[in-house]
Amino acid sequence: ASPPPRLEDAADTLAAVAMTRLVRPFNLSGHPAITLPLDRADGLPVGLQLVGRRGEDEALCAIAQALADHLDLHPLLPGAPR
Repeated sequence: ASPPPRLEDAADTLAAVAMTRLVRPFNLSGHPAITLPLDRADGLPVGLQLVGRRGEDEALCAIAQALADHLDLHPLLPGAPR
């Protein structure tokens, strides 16, 4: 399976906008958001996006960490040994 596309590899502005469409609302509103990799489907990554209250970045990170621990997602996280 090929890796997912990288934002810096987008050929033009429209491609970059399309690649960020799921996070853009939270970037504009100031809400912290994090995506956890869950698995792959048809060779593409599948993830769970969590969104927190504005200004509560640390709480969101703690929730994401607890979820990753509970679901044993660490082998899927970037930099983890495969």
